[in-house]
Amino acid sequence: MKRASFDRHDGLKFKPVADAGYRCTGFNSGLIRAGLPVVFNAAAEAVFLMQLDRQSVEAPMAEFYVSMTGFRPSGLLSLPAFVWRTLTSLSQAQHAPGNLGVTARIMNGTYHTMTIWMDETSMRRFVHSGAHRRAMRNFRALGSGKTFGYQCAGIPDWDIVYRLWCIEAKEV
Repeated sequence: MKRASFDRHDGLKFKPVADAGYRCTGFNSGLIRAGLPVVFNAAAEAVFLMQLDRQSVEAPMAEFYVSMTGFRPSGLLSLPAFVWRTLTSLSQAQHAPGNLGVTARIMNGTYHTMTIWMDETSMRRFVHSGAHRRAMRNFRALGSGKTFGYQCAGIPDWDIVYRLWCIEAKEV
């Protein structure tokens, strides 16, 4: 199936990239203006302000790695263990080196997280350590999940990442 490019009204442009999902260019500060439940650390705030400065002189934007996961618990009995693992993993992500933002939402019975990282290496270090690693050891006993990640210039908003997740996510 051929993937199409698409543009958003706020200037973000998405183009398919071989073996890497989509690459987005442009800048969207709507993530913060819209008041979405995103946790940014000091590094993210500095990068965001730097991007605003760069935008005014049309300099290139910093590259980030964006990851979205979706998990569907197998039933009510698995929900308490899933919630505990999710909370500890979210806390770990918020404090992980290289993490710029963490947000979580429930959409259509699926529990989603979106994280923004300085680079893919930082994200992979997080995935293979601490609470997240412990959660991954037996996640299949709790339900099923899909992931999607890609490089992005600028900080994208939830809706566009969710749209890409719906199209490109892979079962784990």
